[in-house]
Amino acid sequence: MFESLRYDPTARRLLLVAGLLLALALVLGVFTAVSNAPPPATPVPPTATLTPTATPRPSATLTPIPTDTVPALDTAVPTDTPRADRLPSPTVGASGGSDTPTDLIPSPTVAAGESGGSSGAPTAAATPFLTPLARPIRYVAIGASDTVGVGATDPTTQAWPAVLAARLPADTRFTRAARGGIVLGEALKLEVGQAVAAKPTLITVWLAANDITRQVPIAGYQQQLDTLLTRLTGETHAQIVLLNLPDLSLVLSPKLVPGGSSQLRADVVNWNRVIESTAAPYGDRVLLVDLFPQSGIITSDSSVVSGDNWHPSTKGYAAIADYVYSQMQAAGLVSTP
Repeated sequence: MFESLRYDPTARRLLLVAGLLLALALVLGVFTAVSNAPPPATPVPPTATLTPTATPRPSATLTPIPTDTVPALDTAVPTDTPRADRLPSPTVGASGGSDTPTDLIPSPTVAAGESGGSSGAPTAAATPFLTPLARPIRYVAIGASDTVGVGATDPTTQAWPAVLAARLPADTRFTRAARGGIVLGEALKLEVGQAVAAKPTLITVWLAANDITRQVPIAGYQQQLDTLLTRLTGETHAQIVLLNLPDLSLVLSPKLVPGGSSQLRADVVNWNRVIESTAAPYGDRVLLVDLFPQSGIITSDSSVVSGDNWHPSTKGYAAIADYVYSQMQAAGLVSTP
C-alpha cells in the first residue's frame, strides 16, 4: 500500500488532507476542553473580626423627691456614761455631756419671759414680738438623740419635738431630721439639707452637748452654728427656735472635769453666751430658748431622768416640750388657748 502512495499523487494528497483534518480536530478538542473548564477558585480574604460595641442604655430617669417632705433620720445611740477623756479641757472655755442631760432641764411651771439668769442668754419677752406662724405649720426638728427621743418609753411619740408638735394645731406637719450622737458639723452635712427640702415654716435646733463632749473648739462650733443659721434663714422662710445648754454640773460627776462642778458650770455659761452672740445678728428670725435657769428640775424631780442617767425620761421630754411651747407662746409664735 505504501508503494502505491509513493507513486500515486492523489492518494498522497488525500492522506495529507486527512492528517490535517485529524490535527485540526485534536486542536479544536483541546481548545474546547480548556474553554469549558471551570475557572480556578479565587481565594477570599479573611473577614476582620470586629469587637462588638455595647449599645448604650438610656439614662435612668430619676423620680424627683417631693420637696414638701423629708425622711426621718432617727437613729438610737448607745447610752453609756461619758468617760473623763471625752470631756473638754476647761481651758477651752466649754464643757458638757454627749447627747446627754441637755435634755433634762426645763420646768413647765416657770413663766415665760423669766430672766435667763447666769446663762447669759435671754428668754422670750413677756410681750409678743414675733408674727404668729401661718397654718398649716410645717415643723422640722434638727438635733441629736434628744430629738430622736432616746430614754423615752416610745421615742416616736414621746421625744420632746413630737410632744411639741402635738401641742401645735392639728393640721401641723411634723418631720424629725435627727441622728443620735451627731455634732453640729455633721448636722450641716446630713440634716440641714433635709430640713430645707421640707420647706418648713418652723425649725427647732438643739445641737451643742456632743460638740462639747468631743472637745470641738468653741470657735469652730461658733462658726458652724453661724453657717447653720445662715443656711436656715437664707434658704427657708422658717422661724428658727434655738435651744442652748442646761446646767450640766447638776448631772455630771465633778470628778470628770478639772475644777469640779463650778468649772463645769462656768464652761456651760460660756458656751451659752457664744450661742447667744451667734444668734443675735439674725434678729427675730431666731428665737433663743434659754434652758439654763430651768435646770433645777433635775434636782427637784429625779423622775425626769431616764434609767441611763443621761437622757430625759418620758416625763422629762414632756417638761422640755412644755417649756419650749410656753416660750413660743410668749414670743407670739402660737396663740394662747
